[in-house]
Amino acid sequence: MTWLGYRKLPVPALGCTILAAICFLSSVCAAQQPAAAEAKTEQKPVDCIKCHGPIAAAAARKVKHPAMEGGCDSCHVNHRDQKARAEAKGDHYLTDKQPAVCGGCHDVAEKKLLDTHKGQPFATAECSGCHNPHGSDQPKLIAEMAHSPFDARACDSCHKPPKDGKVVLNESSTSKLCFGCHADVEERLKKAKFQHTLLKSDDNSCADCHDPHASGRKFGLRKPVAELCSACHSDLTDGKKFVHKPVTESCTACHNAHASDFEKNTHAAVNDLCLGCHGPSALKIVQGPEPVSLFGGKVALPAKAYEDLSWLQLSNDGKLGHPYPQHPVSAPASEGKAEITCLSCHKPHAANGSAKMLVTETARADKLCIRCHGK
Repeated sequence: MTWLGYRKLPVPALGCTILAAICFLSSVCAAQQPAAAEAKTEQKPVDCIKCHGPIAAAAARKVKHPAMEGGCDSCHVNHRDQKARAEAKGDHYLTDKQPAVCGGCHDVAEKKLLDTHKGQPFATAECSGCHNPHGSDQPKLIAEMAHSPFDARACDSCHKPPKDGKVVLNESSTSKLCFGCHADVEERLKKAKFQHTLLKSDDNSCADCHDPHASGRKFGLRKPVAELCSACHSDLTDGKKFVHKPVTESCTACHNAHASDFEKNTHAAVNDLCLGCHGPSALKIVQGPEPVSLFGGKVALPAKAYEDLSWLQLSNDGKLGHPYPQHPVSAPASEGKAEITCLSCHKPHAANGSAKMLVTETARADKLCIRCHGK
């Protein structure tokens, strides 16, 4: 038998040749085993926290959740795996909803836990409302922004003993309870011309936005500001291609979360609001090394918050100059003509037509101009 370029060997010679080949390959494999083992050791699993900065920061704090040592899949499914992602039962791709996912390690019937929680029905609560599930500088993984009564473990300042396994407050509503300490907010609501609709319509709405126990965010917010607001106001941006940058970061750059003397709870009248960023302060916002205070101190923008901000060069009184020098930017309603403000031409939150967010939802301004100037 012959292969291309090779002649058939006699049987004894073939046997010796095969034996020699086996010995040679065995020695090669043996020599390569340490290198292969070393290479295998160097192959590390995907490090989730490389993409999740806040979690990486939490994990670096003084107290680290032991579950982190077991890997992210101790509590979460791999969201890059489509099948696994579909099997997630809780928010953030948790393997189960809270508190069930926590109950996998912590016995909610344990006496020590029951005593620590003063007999309150924590077994049906979201544990992350008080504890950071990854890491904290506080004992017991308590979130950084702890509400004063909770931080002092003064549960009875807000709660009565539970009844039928449910929380009982010391007041008839959360608003009344909160205003007991936050009288300044109640006073502001009473004096303001406009109030946040949620606060006017629901006496238990404080806890919709604020966690009454602890949170990782300023003012004890349950979620980042933009995410919190969009839970009710998603219609302003849904399906829109271009979104005003403050909307994606913090609605409170333009709106007061509770009440205001201006419509839509803004910090100032429409044009004053827009020109707060797009007027004389623009250069300072874009280039300044320090935070910028706006609207009489109601807002403090971080240094270089909006580096791509456009600056409108207007007349000294701010009434003329955009989009060309003599074009009115501001004018009262007169002779059947509507009032002119920035909102006459631009949408304040989001649009599809162009990044200029024209009210006509068009890329060009032709249709917009014709509305006032005719054909």
